[in-house]
Amino acid sequence: MRQLVISIVLFSFLFINLTKMSSASLLHRVFVYGTLKTTQPNHDILKEASNGIAKFIGKAVTEKAYPLVVASSSNIPFLLPIEGKGKNVHGEVYHVDDKMLKTLDDFEQHPTLYQRQEISVSLGEKHELCWCYILRNSNPELLQFVFLENYDDNGSEGLNYVPRHKQNMSIKFEVQLE
Repeated sequence: MRQLVISIVLFSFLFINLTKMSSASLLHRVFVYGTLKTTQPNHDILKEASNGIAKFIGKAVTEKAYPLVVASSSNIPFLLPIEGKGKNVHGEVYHVDDKMLKTLDDFEQHPTLYQRQEISVSLGEKHELCWCYILRNSNPELLQFVFLENYDDNGSEGLNYVPRHKQNMSIKFEVQLE
């Protein structure tokens, strides 16, 4: 009986450590700048365990400037695909597993509406490459909008986000920037 208990304890220890090792190798760094941030309307997606694992790493800022605008009838924050124009954008970095990355891809409508691409961010003293969702095709008129450095649903130019279930799903930005 004692050998059985020791075997079960040893098996449990090995299983837990192997699970940690395999899940650690599947973690991705993701930079969020809009409605997925802490205290923002869609943050629950990152907190929901059934979506996968998301661990908050810290606040970060893009190393290069990007135009961050709030647009559409739903007041959605969009990071436009123009590196070097706009402002250094403040956000948060999360380590996510493959399941959460797939959840985020689906939520952000990657690769149709947003393109997931790596960008460099400053995370305290460290510089990290992180996945980030950037608007895939954007209307040049978006460059006339106010560029933000920090999105906040409660303070971004008084433009409150319209929750997904209330949005007009025909949002399209089909004109490529040159």
